[in-house]
Amino acid sequence: ELLQISQAALTRQYAGFIVQNSERLQQLINQLLDLSKLENGQPDIFTQPIELVQWTRNHTALFQPLAQQKNIRLSFHSSVNELWMEADTDKLEKMLHNLLSNAIKFRHANGQVEVQTSCLKDNRFTITVKDQGIGIPASKLPYIFDRFYQVDASDTRSREGAGIGLSLTKELTQLLGGEITVESEEGRGSCF
Repeated sequence: ELLQISQAALTRQYAGFIVQNSERLQQLINQLLDLSKLENGQPDIFTQPIELVQWTRNHTALFQPLAQQKNIRLSFHSSVNELWMEADTDKLEKMLHNLLSNAIKFRHANGQVEVQTSCLKDNRFTITVKDQGIGIPASKLPYIFDRFYQVDASDTRSREGAGIGLSLTKELTQLLGGEITVESEEGRGSCF
């Protein structure tokens, strides 16, 4: 009976790995399709009114279970209580999810990831994702937004990096009239 229980647990674990890897593959395919759409002309932008602070808080909260699993403290802060705007929520979601996913993926154990929204002049805003992760060497920073670029192929592969997410994030940001910047120090973390 003990052997049957452990065999059932092992089968569930393998099934979980299959589902997890299938979801990761689906995500990569979707990102490649998004890059292809961007390459073949500007995709349509569909805006709708959203309240950015609560929207960002809600999307950050989606990553809380993953952060807890990895022993990461995930927090959200905003310089304003409310910020209404017109936005393409699908594209904004893809950008934020890529940045949050990377921040959690390339972290130190028991680290922290902070997400912050701020209101700027001229009806502009920022969403900042800051981690206490492995950081990026200064010599590699100019290339991290290039398609399929991996800072360290052996390291990113172990963390499931494919060199697509940051490129897609940059191109979507530019499509929406924004910009993405990064500050990073190897071994200390990154701020996007």
